[in-house]
Amino acid sequence: MADTLFDSKKTCLIASDIFGMSEAFLSLLNDVNIDDSVLTVVPYQQPQTVFKNEAQAYQCFQDYGGITAYIHSLKQHLKCNLDIKQVIGFSAGAAAIYKAMSELSNDGISINNLTLILFYPSQIRHYSGSHINCRCHIIFPEFEPHFSLPDVIQVLQQQSGIKVEQSSYQHGFMNRDSRAFDQTAYNHYCQMLNRLLVKV
Repeated sequence: MADTLFDSKKTCLIASDIFGMSEAFLSLLNDVNIDDSVLTVVPYQQPQTVFKNEAQAYQCFQDYGGITAYIHSLKQHLKCNLDIKQVIGFSAGAAAIYKAMSELSNDGISINNLTLILFYPSQIRHYSGSHINCRCHIIFPEFEPHFSLPDVIQVLQQQSGIKVEQSSYQHGFMNRDSRAFDQTAYNHYCQMLNRLLVKV
């Protein structure tokens, strides 16, 4: 997980995908110019992770409690860092953020001033009926092989405050360790994140 649960200087939280604090994730953090105001959260205790492939990463993710444990971790970080204004997540991290925000809202914790940027949160399909009370921009891939992406998008678009963007790229396009990594998409969305983080 992150190095420390509470840090009053943090105004942005970034949650990794199942690859955790990999070289690819560190490269992304460098390319979006993170600084001391950014709290990074990963699904593992070890400071850095190296996996041979996605199957190995997924098995480790499951061994660490899977999406349920990640949701719990993110809820704890968000409750302990109420100055956070921007939350960014990738894949499992993005879906876990969505569910965590829904549960925090149900617990009566004010999250109205937060803005979420969620990249290809495929597991959000299990939580699409959950509601969040903050601004949310979801960036989906062109398609998802295991479920009907248009159906999920239709449900999410019924919520106020949620903006859904369906890109022309594949799931994982922001992760250099993924077979779906796309340099053009990566450059475009890194620029977008840079602009957003400057405003935090």
